[in-house]
Amino acid sequence: MDWSRVVVVGANGAGKTWFAKALAAKTGLPVIHKDAFALLSGWQQRPWADVQAALRDAVAADHWVLEGGPSILSSEVLARATVVVWLDVP
Repeated sequence: MDWSRVVVVGANGAGKTWFAKALAAKTGLPVIHKDAFALLSGWQQRPWADVQAALRDAVAADHWVLEGGPSILSSEVLARATVVVWLDVP
């Protein structure tokens, strides 16, 4: 299985960030946090079109672990992903 472009998705509290960091440490893949694109200072939301453009640019790379909620599952992200991991809340 090709683990070069991994999407880690799930609900809040499911362990997405922890899993993505652990997978990145094991594989050497860089982690992309959707919140880094979606949130401005003071927890303000960035416009969704800007978030989508940033995600498109980020997943154009050859290797990554992308983590976030279900809103990251765009056709562009899924077309680039080699593995999708869905985490449930414990």
